[in-house]
Amino acid sequence: MFETDGHEYDIVKNAVANTSNDGLFLEIGTRLGGSTKIIIDEILKKHSGVDLITIDPYGDIPYETKDGIWCKYDYDNSMRKQAYKDLFDYTFEKDINLYMLTLTDQQYMARYHDGYPVYREEEDVRDKYAFVYFDGPHSGHSVLVETMFFTLRGTDNCILVYDDVCEYNHSIVHDYLTANYWEPIEEGKFKISYRRVR
Repeated sequence: MFETDGHEYDIVKNAVANTSNDGLFLEIGTRLGGSTKIIIDEILKKHSGVDLITIDPYGDIPYETKDGIWCKYDYDNSMRKQAYKDLFDYTFEKDINLYMLTLTDQQYMARYHDGYPVYREEEDVRDKYAFVYFDGPHSGHSVLVETMFFTLRGTDNCILVYDDVCEYNHSIVHDYLTANYWEPIEEGKFKISYRRVR
């Protein structure tokens, strides 16, 4: 339960610890929910009532692991069922609003480009992001497209965290971010976090 398949989760913890609750929190790539649990635990140390969205298509579809390399992992629908059960059970009595979506990153951006609807006595279409964790497709082009989408919708205090940056050409993402007034906060071999500087 709540396994992770990565490294340097202190970078994720530190990023979440420095967020403001002024937008949506989003994770691309849920898998078994290990990183989601880490994000939830850190959110709850500082905030209440956060809206956290996780997206992962599961379904045992081909997955781009490196620039131009496609393969299949064990990300099937039985994994989705287990992750959904475990995460909903874990958050059931906690002061966090978890929305788990079975979508690819591209589908999410196409369907929710104008905001994600949240319902509390009335509809609130939320179109700003306070935190985004990128752990979905691992190709420079895919991550750059995601980055362009979310930086345009980031709050003034938005923090972005990228996973497995050694697995793809992250320099094109880094160059885009620094040209658009974002700077690295913390950098490891596998993960890098950024914040908006203006």
